[in-house]
Formats: sequence, structure tokens, C-alpha cells
Amino acid sequence: MPDRDVLRRQREALGAAMTDILDTVHPPVARFRLMSLGMSPALRTESFQDVVGDKGCLSCGNCVDACPVMARQFGPIIIPNMRTSMALEHLVADQCQRCFACIRACPQTDRGLKEFALAYRRGEKVTHALLASVFLTLSLSGIALFHFREAWPEAVIHVLGVLHRIAAPALALTPLVFLWLDRCHFGRRLRQIASWGRADVEWLRQWWRAIRSRGRIGFPTFGEAHPGRKAWQLSLCAASLVFAATGSALWIGEGTLGKSLIQRVTWVHARAAMVMDVWVAIHLVRVLVRPALQRLRRMLALHGHEADLLVERAQYLG
Repeated sequence: MPDRDVLRRQREALGAAMTDILDTVHPPVARFRLMSLGMSPALRTESFQDVVGDKGCLSCGNCVDACPVMARQFGPIIIPNMRTSMALEHLVADQCQRCFACIRACPQTDRGLKEFALAYRRGEKVTHALLASVFLTLSLSGIALFHFREAWPEAVIHVLGVLHRIAAPALALTPLVFLWLDRCHFGRRLRQIASWGRADVEWLRQWWRAIRSRGRIGFPTFGEAHPGRKAWQLSLCAASLVFAATGSALWIGEGTLGKSLIQRVTWVHARAAMVMDVWVAIHLVRVLVRPALQRLRRMLALHGHEADLLVERAQYLG
């Protein structure tokens, strides 16, 4: 039996290989499948015990159905030779969003490798959940305090004010939480936002031309860090800085700043909050509403295909 040092080095090498795969903007399911143990011997007959291909793609189409990029660009895929991991890699390529849904859906990938992929971006997901909850608290309490203060009892206004002042520093500390949980992806995200080139500018131009064409020109392809997402994140960061500066001025300078200055800072604070609310609403529509409509469209398309098959069968039998 190999000693513990050998096993430890093997585990470290395997972990480094999987990390490199998951850090690459490319569908990882095929490489994870090849790193798995393959089909169980209990599922093979004796005549196939020496056949190579136990780790091969089953053409089940699970990875294709699970991929959000495939769903957005191609809709339901029913052609058998396009329901493979090879087709997924070819069609998605560098547009991969690194959600790892293909790995979770693959029946040929070992459970341990699936758990590794699920845990790989756990810090990023925890930070995202924290950011969403903090922002929701700030948004709702801020709207109630700014627009509906006179409609609420004094006790409710006091509670909302306390919640708002608790959530504000929590929002400022969220990047530090992300850095503490996952330094690797924190740095990766910063590099993605800060990296701009000619291709990004051309992408934005194509996006603007697609909007002005009203459907005649298709939108440019999306990837994990496309320029639209980077511009959205930069604008959110800028609004957050203005939001934090004006909010701190209102908090610390209460009672010391003049009335006119307080009114101006409050106006800027409210407008920055409105910008953040609009951008987050767009984000929610994109990640929640549009995928739901796409799933509904796929279901209708599949039902329509099944209905056509039934009609053809009835005509054949008749």
C-alpha cells in the first residue's frame, strides 16, 4: 500500500488539477468525467469487461439541459448528437458561466468530484446571499423612511432607523467577508472588473446596436465576465461609494451640518439609492424572470414536439 505522503501528494495534485479546470472559462464536465472512476463493474457484462470507454459520455443530454448558456442561445436540444459533452464544449466554449450545473447533472461524474465543484465557489455564494439580504434591508427601510415616514408610527420609524444603521456598515463590510472566505475568487473578481480592452468596447457597441435595431440584430454572446456585467458591477461600485459617503455624512453629521447641506446630501443619497434599486431590479429580472420564461418556452416547445410526434404516429397508423 502507498504510504501517507504519497496519498497526500496524490490528493494535492488532484485538487490542483480540479482547481485549474474550474478556474478555466470552459465547460468542465468532460474533464471531470474523465477524472472519475467510470461506470461501475456491476453494470457491465463479462464480454465488456475489457472495453475502453467506461468513462465515456452516455449522450444522455443532462449537461446540455442543465447549461444556462445552451438554454439561452439554442433552447431545447433534441438532436441526439448535440446532446453530448463534446457538443456542449464546442457550442458554449468561452461563454461558460462557471455555474458547474453540467457537473452536477452528469451521471458519469463521481459524487466526490461533484461535491468539490459545489464547494469551490461556496464563499462567493455566501457573500452573494449576505449582500442580497443586507441590500434588501437597506432598500426597504430606506424607502419607508424617505417616502413614507409620516404614514408609520414613531416606534416603527425608530425600528426601521435602527435596522438601516445596522445594515449600512454590514454592506460596507461585505467585501471584507468575501476576502476572508475566498481570497482566490475575490482577487479573480477584481481582476475581471478592472480588465478592459478593445474587445470589451466592441461588445458594448454591438450591444447598443442590437438595442437600437429592435430585434433585427442579435445581441453579442455572454460569458462569465462579459463587458455588460463588468459595466454593471462598476456602476454599482460607484453608486455604493456615493451611497456610503452620503449616508455616513447624514449619520455622523446629524445635528452639526446645516439644514441646507443636510437636504442636499439627503437628495444625493436618495438618488444614489434609486440608481442601486434600478440596477438590482434589472439584475433580478435577468437572473430570475428571464430564466423562468425560458423554461416555460422550452416546456411549450417540447410539448409541441411531442404533439407533432403523436400526430405523425396517428397518421402512420391511420
